[in-house]
Amino acid sequence: MMGTVRQRARRGAGIVLAAALAVACAGGRPYYEARQQPFVSPKGTSLLRRAAALGARTPAHRLILIGDAGVDADANPTLADLGRWSADLPNDTTVAFLGDNLYPRGLGEDDERGEAILLQQLRATPAKKIFVPGNHDWGDPWLDAETLAREERFVDGHTESPAALLPKGGCPGPALETLVTPGAGLERGVQLLAIDLDWWLIDAGERPPCAGIASEDDFVRALGDALRANAGAHVIVVAHHPLRTGGPHGGWGRAFGTGSLVTLAGWLGIAAHDLDGAVYRKMLRRLKPAFASQPPLVYAAGHDHSLQVIEGRDTAGTLVVSGAGNADNVTTVTAIAGTLFAHAHAGFVVLDFYGDADFGDAVAGDRVMLRVIETGRARPVFEMELPLR
Repeated sequence: MMGTVRQRARRGAGIVLAAALAVACAGGRPYYEARQQPFVSPKGTSLLRRAAALGARTPAHRLILIGDAGVDADANPTLADLGRWSADLPNDTTVAFLGDNLYPRGLGEDDERGEAILLQQLRATPAKKIFVPGNHDWGDPWLDAETLAREERFVDGHTESPAALLPKGGCPGPALETLVTPGAGLERGVQLLAIDLDWWLIDAGERPPCAGIASEDDFVRALGDALRANAGAHVIVVAHHPLRTGGPHGGWGRAFGTGSLVTLAGWLGIAAHDLDGAVYRKMLRRLKPAFASQPPLVYAAGHDHSLQVIEGRDTAGTLVVSGAGNADNVTTVTAIAGTLFAHAHAGFVVLDFYGDADFGDAVAGDRVMLRVIETGRARPVFEMELPLR
């Protein structure tokens, strides 16, 4: 896609801005950098104790959330740990890769390096895998649907184990994937809704055609409809871009002056992939009513390279940021309002779904446990039972 003269000019400005942002972010001092010890709020501590009291059980299904793993590495210990956690339930595990599956600019033509990085993730586990696009998969800073299409063809063409990139065709979704049907070990079942907010953050003229989604209004309506249609299930929304985060993409821990550059991007009409960017802020204002109409159990994203568990308030039961899929790519994190857990450490988040029979007690209904797994540590560093809606 060549784009208009105006779009090409904005792309040129985007290159300059991206370089300036990289310089401004380098060496920034965070407000709170949880590298040696994780942050756990007092409320999070009580939840951890409650989770430990439930004891070890075999889940009906396990969902592993890991993002931003697409960095060069001869051997990625985080992916090795993922393989061990998925090996416990090989037929009842799904792994959601939360975008930026291939740095820095997505999959090029005849790109042996890029294919090797994707294969490293595809071969990390024989379990079912869902890949969600991130801005780097689109070819950041030049977001191009054909670059993403190459990754989609490569992932969907993997024959060694089940794998798919969702949503399809550079469209925003929501793409529905049933992980557990109601009654199959779980009373309510589990539905995964994959969305791609990169579609919103590129010029309207650059967006690929999508059936039934001709505008932002169409997407907001489709998202709200999908959430309401699956209200009886445990709904997990997976995306690359977070709704809230205490990392640099949320404006925390960045170097002085970066906020001004994000503002400048808005003046130029460039969609900075930061929550304080003008286009991103507008997008969140439009999306929040859709989530508030029927909040999912969890909204999980990557983008910031840390591990965070945050109260979802009116958008979701719980917000998860799990973008620390590679130890060479971890960034700083700040405990923001509602943070239950935060740590700048490589790892991933596990959701374990249990039915009544798994506990054998008087509490009726399903239960869902969240566990934070840090690379190189045998046991979870944080656990909590999720409040069900």
